[in-house]
Amino acid sequence: MINNIELTKRIFNAIEKMKKNKIHDQLTDDLRPSEEMFLLKIGFLKCENIKVNDIVTSLCFAPSTVSTMLKSLEAKGYVTRCKNEDKKCEVFVQLTTKGKKLLEELVDYLGTNDAEKLIELIEKISDHFENKKGGNIC
Repeated sequence: MINNIELTKRIFNAIEKMKKNKIHDQLTDDLRPSEEMFLLKIGFLKCENIKVNDIVTSLCFAPSTVSTMLKSLEAKGYVTRCKNEDKKCEVFVQLTTKGKKLLEELVDYLGTNDAEKLIELIEKISDHFENKKGGNIC
């Protein structure tokens, strides 16, 4: 029977293997890891008509950081930005087909059930370490 220390080692070895394999390099060759994470985060918010201000608030990023990332992702074809016709200062972001395809690739590979299990486990681990350090503050 495997003890907790051995299981913990296996978990961290699996995480380290993912890092060494540079999974982000395998998803796409035209995005930096920070751009991929940003794209994933806005994809988690929703895929259609996300207000830029909602991205800033939800992700706790500076407006200038969000603007820079969106400009790069738009130039690479992963998102589009459009101004609200009624409120000119309000800008919406949408994932393009290319952006959606990138986000769907991992779930297509894992299948819905395994993807749900993976999410549950990652959230559980994240919650554990967040609670240990006293919460997550932007």
